[in-house]
Amino acid sequence: MNLKHLMALAISITTGSALAGPFVSNDTRSNAMGGAGVAAAEPASAANMNPALLGNYPDSERFNLIIPSVGGYIEDPEGILADMEDFSEDGLEDYENLDGEALTAAVNNLTDAATALSAASATLEGLDPTSASYATDLSTAYDDLSTAQSDMTSAIANVRTETSNLRSVVDTTKNTFSDFSGRPMQSGVLGGLGMALPGGNFKWGVVINQNAFTGAELSLAPADLAAADYALLSLEDYVDQVEIVNNSVGSTTDGSGVIGAADTLNNLDPDDFPNPIDFQNAVTAAQGDLTVASADLATEVATLDNFTSNTSSDYVAEGTYPSDYPEFTDPLVNAGTFDETVIDPETIYSEVQIVGVSVTEVGIATGQLFNFGGDDFTLGATFKLQQIIIFDKNIAYDDFEEDAEGELEQAIEENTISETTGNIDIGAAKSFNYKGSLTGGVVIKDIIPQTFKSKSGQDIDFNPKVRIGAAHTTAYTTLAADLDLTENQPIAIGVPTRYMSLGAELDIKNWLKLRTGYKNNLSVADSDTVSFGAGLTPWGVGIDLTIWFPPGANSETELAKGLGVMGQFSMRF
Repeated sequence: MNLKHLMALAISITTGSALAGPFVSNDTRSNAMGGAGVAAAEPASAANMNPALLGNYPDSERFNLIIPSVGGYIEDPEGILADMEDFSEDGLEDYENLDGEALTAAVNNLTDAATALSAASATLEGLDPTSASYATDLSTAYDDLSTAQSDMTSAIANVRTETSNLRSVVDTTKNTFSDFSGRPMQSGVLGGLGMALPGGNFKWGVVINQNAFTGAELSLAPADLAAADYALLSLEDYVDQVEIVNNSVGSTTDGSGVIGAADTLNNLDPDDFPNPIDFQNAVTAAQGDLTVASADLATEVATLDNFTSNTSSDYVAEGTYPSDYPEFTDPLVNAGTFDETVIDPETIYSEVQIVGVSVTEVGIATGQLFNFGGDDFTLGATFKLQQIIIFDKNIAYDDFEEDAEGELEQAIEENTISETTGNIDIGAAKSFNYKGSLTGGVVIKDIIPQTFKSKSGQDIDFNPKVRIGAAHTTAYTTLAADLDLTENQPIAIGVPTRYMSLGAELDIKNWLKLRTGYKNNLSVADSDTVSFGAGLTPWGVGIDLTIWFPPGANSETELAKGLGVMGQFSMRF
């Protein structure tokens, strides 16, 4: 497998994003205030945030118009972009440069040490116990063998170290790519028009929204990690064979291997035998054991040395695929099971699941004042006609690698459905006089649960979303807080959302409005954002800009965890 191609596939999923179904704000003011607006939205946004607010404004509010609001956001709640960046800068290069040269050199050194050990062993084997200098010759030869054993032990340790280093790189690479799979990103493009007439006896508004969410998620095929699996298998071969070599060297503790046989020979004392003949026979027998042990060691060292040219280790030793590259029966199903079916190491078997949903809605909202038990409160509803367009497709990387644009356009045409439906938002609000106006609100958006099937048969769910909010307003300030009571599940791909939103606005003589906010997804750790916005609103005509991003972000990938911008033109009288 060409890992650079697979890395490109992982990166390609970020050109789109995964789809989720959060509570969406379509105006700059709410987004600048962390998404809070259930109790604080302006009239033209009330149809989106809480239609009951239309009945809560004073009669002096005659007209509010947004033409239009346009914005977009991208969210990487699980930090896949940062992980891919880190890996592309460090781990990918380490893996691409993996050639096993250091391991090969360590094995060559081990072979040399084994040759020296065999030579020292042969000297011991050839000693004549009847010679007058036998005792001296035995001592010298055994010292030489001990030195060779020390060199052999060091060489084995070096092979183990290099094997461990390679295993670490390969294992990290495999685990990193496995971790990329199934980690979504989220994004959306938001557009809206709003108009409200909150004065008079009948308070109403109109809203037109065009929100598009597109996205993708990598589905990693086990076959694309075959190279890493193969390298790990090769390393296991090395480790197993090194242990066999180490056992063949043996030790004095248990009398095993070359060292055990040599130690037995060295400890033979003529004084322990009744006659010279028995001593010579014992020496001959010990030399025979040493000969057998030395032959076993030579065989195992040769096996290890041959690994550098054996097909089972070519990938590690030379960075190339052997002629009998291991295969999967079904590369997309049988992870790690090698057999006779051929797979092409240059083919990318992984897929990208792409889901896109576009929601166009036209809504008419009304909010009216009611009195119950002497308390005034407002109730409201937004009646929406919706067109929902859904695209869903698993696309193999190799299907559009060379002609991405053409293949993707064709896939969209063949895998898109369109549904026309309707839904309703309902809300309630209650205000109190306390050093200004203190308002509480609740809204249920899309109260009718609906499920649509994509072309692939996947269920695309649109479920009710419940949010509460509170706000305190004076002539110069607004403080607002919202909380989702429902955990809003992804429509298809993505993470669940349950937002807590806090916001503040400073109104400078109705000419300049400065806003800030904080939003945190309580369903996902480390997913908070801060927001800032400003509106220039002389004579009731305004231009507003808003931006939000993760606090403390100091790189593009960290910004992408929750970055959004929005602007709008508005009039309010």
